[in-house]
Amino acid sequence: MLPCSENSCTLLCQIPPSDCQILMHTQTARIIRAVQKYLPVFEAAARHGSFTLAGDELGLTQSAVSRQIKDLESKLGVSFSSDSTSGSS
Repeated sequence: MLPCSENSCTLLCQIPPSDCQILMHTQTARIIRAVQKYLPVFEAAARHGSFTLAGDELGLTQSAVSRQIKDLESKLGVSFSSDSTSGSS
């Protein structure tokens, strides 16, 4: 997302710059809340390299860990997994 300037929001978003700044602040706050909510799960999964072991540590099932990681990916618009992990070489 481009930083707000006097002309960028009006030209790109078709909304006034002041509304664009509020929108950017709201989106940033939403991302921060998502990261805070899912950080313990993400950190445990990354440290263990396993959703099952992360779940064991956090008292969650493997599927709950997987679902939370997918939710975080969705909220951030990124993918933490690699398609090359299918096992084929």
